[in-house]
Amino acid sequence: MAELKIRTRTTGALAVLPPGGLPSITTPTGGTLDVVTQVSAPGFNPLDLLYASLAACMVLSARIAATRLGVADRLGEVSADVGGEKAKDEPSRVETFTVKLEITGDLDLYRDLYHFAPQVNRWIVARTCGNADSEDAGNVERFERELRMQLATWRPPRETGSAVTAAGTGAHVNEK
Repeated sequence: MAELKIRTRTTGALAVLPPGGLPSITTPTGGTLDVVTQVSAPGFNPLDLLYASLAACMVLSARIAATRLGVADRLGEVSADVGGEKAKDEPSRVETFTVKLEITGDLDLYRDLYHFAPQVNRWIVARTCGNADSEDAGNVERFERELRMQLATWRPPRETGSAVTAAGTGAHVNEK
């Protein structure tokens, strides 16, 4: 078994508030940041830094999870939009965090039951090879009507024991 190598990084932050000035932050690794407090000033205020830290942790955690699941090569862009609400009463604090995490990429790659079941694969091949879904000027209106009807009656799949049913689509897959 391969030996696990763990690398550590010195972490921390030092904030210095000079008389009459604004805070300046440094890290043990050489990072620097000036903090702003005016509403319209460009830059990071203390709450922005808190939210930025959580956002960075979220996107890095998504990449770590994708790597552990073996899908990192299919991971696209990951973004975390973080905000929050301060408490209305004292002491001053963040009462609620709001996190919106968006992940792009092809992470499923047809590994779920709806796409990977052998019955589904055979059905797709039969329809494709038999030109069952070929469109031309003579049948495009019929295909559009059928598609609109399927869309109107489609319901999300639900699991029932070992069977998975996609309501409204006529599809039924049994895994044995």
